[in-house]
Amino acid sequence: DRCLLLTSNKGDWNHQPTHPYYPLPCSISQARHAMCEYKERQCPGGFFKIGSKCYKIYTDTTRSWEAAKSKCEAVDLVLPTKTDDANILRKYIVDTYGDMWVWMGARGIGTEFQWVRSGEAISNT
Repeated sequence: DRCLLLTSNKGDWNHQPTHPYYPLPCSISQARHAMCEYKERQCPGGFFKIGSKCYKIYTDTTRSWEAAKSKCEAVDLVLPTKTDDANILRKYIVDTYGDMWVWMGARGIGTEFQWVRSGEAISNT
């Protein structure tokens, strides 16, 4: 069982050829943070807006994918899904937080992944 990350290495983002995400075992928590997406368009305090979505990164502790998902749900948020603004989002994270790994709302087995909320398949992972 593997989940997808947005991940950086000194500002250069690791990525697969066809999308900007990186697969790792869902149980890994070392140096992985929860990034949550707000369901509404108006961003509350403590959130940042990229494109039409609001995000908040919880850096208080590192978490596994399940723990990151639970953290988001506990405050009525969700793990982020596919975004057309992934490169802008990654640049904002690097510029604001430095090198960071954050969980995305997708999981799968082997090379087959899908976005959890929509069930949409992610090809060529």
